[in-house]
Amino acid sequence: MGGLGNQMFQYAVGRNLAIKHATDLKLDISHYSSLGPTEAVRTFDLDIFNICASIASDDEVARLARRSRSQKVDRVLRRLFGPKSTHFVERTYRYDPGVLTLPDETYLDGYFQTEKYFQDIEHTVRADFTFKQEMSANAAKIAKQIGDSDSVCLRYVSDDL
Repeated sequence: MGGLGNQMFQYAVGRNLAIKHATDLKLDISHYSSLGPTEAVRTFDLDIFNICASIASDDEVARLARRSRSQKVDRVLRRLFGPKSTHFVERTYRYDPGVLTLPDETYLDGYFQTEKYFQDIEHTVRADFTFKQEMSANAAKIAKQIGDSDSVCLRYVSDDL
């Protein structure tokens, strides 16, 4: 969920856990096909990078993202089904070191907006976030102009459009 920046943070924490557990990272992108009428239009944008992940199937999402409205019911589900039923919901935007100790087969739900979640694999994440395709000549020219000046980018959004 979220825009490119949010997706990058979410990927990075997931990548760190996947490395720790020596397992594959699966991404749930179903949110992008089920946006409500009041939600900002977003798309899955990580496919421009050399990321090491695949898209989770609907069955995988259904199995791992099972969550009730009650923490007590969630605890009972974990006791009945074991750690394979873990659905971790980020409760605050503050760093939670417990995230990095979550078990394999955990569904992460949140934004995880701090480099503390992946600082020990920084080089891996930087390599993953390299572009699949080189910039066009025109894009490279514009990037050089931006880099050679004090640049600012503004985006105007109007309900009239």
